[in-house]
Amino acid sequence: MAYRPPRKYHPSALNLYRQCAFRFRCEHDEELRVPFADSEAAFVGRAAHLALRWFFDLAITPMPERRPEAMETLLRRAWARVPRPQAGDLPYDAAGRRALFGSAEQERAQGLATLAMLRSFLSSPEVDLAAVPIALEAWHEVRVGGRILAGRIDRIDRLSDTAIAVWDYKTGRLPSAHSVEELLAEDLQLSTYAAIAAKLYPFAETVRVGLLFLRHGRALAAEWDRARLEREQARVLEVAAAIEAEEQFAPRPNPLCPWCPYRPICPAREHTPAAPSPDAPAPEEVDW
Repeated sequence: MAYRPPRKYHPSALNLYRQCAFRFRCEHDEELRVPFADSEAAFVGRAAHLALRWFFDLAITPMPERRPEAMETLLRRAWARVPRPQAGDLPYDAAGRRALFGSAEQERAQGLATLAMLRSFLSSPEVDLAAVPIALEAWHEVRVGGRILAGRIDRIDRLSDTAIAVWDYKTGRLPSAHSVEELLAEDLQLSTYAAIAAKLYPFAETVRVGLLFLRHGRALAAEWDRARLEREQARVLEVAAAIEAEEQFAPRPNPLCPWCPYRPICPAREHTPAAPSPDAPAPEEVDW
């Protein structure tokens, strides 16, 4: 395989390696990598992130105008500017959006549902509408422990002269975990973002790391001091070192195997379940 080890470590790549080393290698093989396929959910996520970026940007939405009602104009503007995959900054045109969603009616329904989600989120008592961001949807690259950590962080707020907050927006369902600490066992995203932010803003003695679930208006957050940040940074670098030392890239069967695009060439495919057949009979609904 034409495998090239990464020059920069993104949270998604680190998590993918921990999930399955074989899939990680496929994703970094120029001959095997599956092209990104856009979806309605991905489009909605990008539109919501862009609208929230403008909402919390004081140059676009001054503090007195930060109200849930402002989201209608922002989302409609963002919706028309979501870029097409592999097209640089070129946005979808109306015909492209209709093709993606299936029809103009379905696109409208998704747009209105997204608007309702964002308004509800911004009305939640767990959302701080007075936040003062110092970075919004910005791409960051820093050198930590001899390696480059990189990623696009949704929002970094300045809380005080000695504290910052690092937030990541989620458009999906709430996880079964009830705290950030529970999520850390399986996900290095917040650990990587915290390591990047701590390097970018050395004045911060504490970093609040958290996930904001747009669909539910919920926040899961924790505050880390410098000692904890160093431990999380060490966890990230440990996985990066494991990737560099890896030779076998053996598959690790897991619940996501049925939907893996590399399952047809996976050495462990016979030991993983197949995806549910789309031709399976529909359940018979009750008649009451």
